[in-house]
Amino acid sequence: MIQLYPFQSALIDDVRAALRDHKSVLMQSACRSGKTQMAAFMAHGAYQRSRRVMFLCHRSFLIDQTSATFKRAGIPHSFIASGMRCNKLMPVHIASVGTLVRRLDQFAPPDLLIIDEAHRSPAASYDQIQKWARDAKKIGLSASPWRLDGTGLDQHYETMVSGPDIRWLISEGFLADYRAFVPSKPDLTGVHSRMGDFVESELSAILDNKQVIGDVVGHYRKYADGLRALYFGVSVAHSKHLAAAFTAAGIPAVHMDAETPTHERRENARKLALGGIRIICSVNLCTEGYDLASQAGMPVSIDCVGLVRPTQSISLHVQMMTRSLTPAPGKTHGLILDHAGNLERLGLPDHDFQWSLEGREKGRRRAVRETGVSICRSCTAAYPSSMPKCPYCGVIKIGLGRSVDEVEGELREIDRDLFQPHSVTRTVDPVREQRKKEQRSARSIDDLIALARSRGYKAPEKWAAHVYSARLSGGKT
Repeated sequence: MIQLYPFQSALIDDVRAALRDHKSVLMQSACRSGKTQMAAFMAHGAYQRSRRVMFLCHRSFLIDQTSATFKRAGIPHSFIASGMRCNKLMPVHIASVGTLVRRLDQFAPPDLLIIDEAHRSPAASYDQIQKWARDAKKIGLSASPWRLDGTGLDQHYETMVSGPDIRWLISEGFLADYRAFVPSKPDLTGVHSRMGDFVESELSAILDNKQVIGDVVGHYRKYADGLRALYFGVSVAHSKHLAAAFTAAGIPAVHMDAETPTHERRENARKLALGGIRIICSVNLCTEGYDLASQAGMPVSIDCVGLVRPTQSISLHVQMMTRSLTPAPGKTHGLILDHAGNLERLGLPDHDFQWSLEGREKGRRRAVRETGVSICRSCTAAYPSSMPKCPYCGVIKIGLGRSVDEVEGELREIDRDLFQPHSVTRTVDPVREQRKKEQRSARSIDDLIALARSRGYKAPEKWAAHVYSARLSGGKT
């Protein structure tokens, strides 16, 4: 049986309490916090009560990874996916969205539907499945419930329950700390947006050239030489060129994408774990739910991520940069090397993003603005661009203003205490704020136990002890 951390048990209690009053709940939990493990724990409970359970995945490799987690949880299960054996009599199924939506007439709707990467819920295939399972209890899983098109998730989930944020997970040792460096951002003048994000072909024209790629390799040598790293490219061609440049420089690297055969992905993950390669360059693969350790069949510590893909997607940004935060013995911090301007545009891993189920007004759908942070030319501190000079050394700021061709400059380390991105439009969830206010008002452990009981938590004493110990250790809870 899977052993849960106290914060995971508390979040599961919150979800179960919410399901007593609602048919559908979105469980927002940070990247690397163990969402699949928590989902497996809840699926196991439903299975033991003879409930039919269906876990929904959008990619084939996620089916394999979820199956491995369900096996560890002791959950007998079958599959609804192309090329995989399906036993319709099994009470638990792990299903591919693309396959299930074509076979809805062959299955009875489940009692519990768990939807991975739930920010995809408004998509047509997901929506069709959810209407088919309208009578089921529904749990959505997402680290970043934010859609580029501004569509809210409140049409698919009645309420949202949030777990500890990344800052707390770092402070408590569940995630590694990090150091972030940012170069002069690429000149994206003339790059258009399509479906809310930058046009890939136009980004490739700017970033996929020998000079820029050479600068990426040079900065890896300077800041992360020898470390295991993931680099995120703009396109398949760009990612392949990055891998070739690293290899030519004597740094073993490979490219992977969604078309890379499963056996090659697994072999590359093992090579990264064992030191046969140092870098995996990818596009549209090592983001949502991708677990290198599961692919390798052994622990894999990603010590550095290289962002060479400009994006306006907060979800993609969070998924990319948090890959370096997985803790490992002897690891003091992960590295984030941003060659795309994403940190200035969208924020650092432990920024306090205010997630909400509500959609954004049409005029506010862009996730980015061109203002946000300035880098001091003297002390390299990062500070809000609204300030006329550096608040620490007093040097009057100058704009970053260099073009993407000027690539010889140094990456500069971001001062996380000073950094306050102005780029993300945020909304406040009144329900979440009220729950946080109630929690702050509970001063003693007895008050917390009473609050937990009023919310219907299954283990109020355990939840109260978790919150109280976090307060004593300086956590945010």
